[in-house]
Amino acid sequence: LEGKHLLIVEDDIRNIFALTSILEPRGATVQVARNGMDGLEALQASLEDGEELIDLVLMDIMMPKMDGLTAIRKIRQHPKLNEIPNRS
Repeated sequence: LEGKHLLIVEDDIRNIFALTSILEPRGATVQVARNGMDGLEALQASLEDGEELIDLVLMDIMMPKMDGLTAIRKIRQHPKLNEIPNRS
């Protein structure tokens, strides 16, 4: 995971803590979004920034504002985001 940029889209702080505790010591850079809408904004910003492209999205399914399934559908509709691996 060294040098990989991961996006965790999760609303439960306990799950965020557990995941970052495992991923960061293995060299991953972890970014957190608290709902699907924020996750989509983070992905869009990574495309515009061009430096910190997100390599993998870990998506929760049940979240406020926009659930994970809706967010995944929107990610898959975007041609540049469609190639990002996504595990729900």
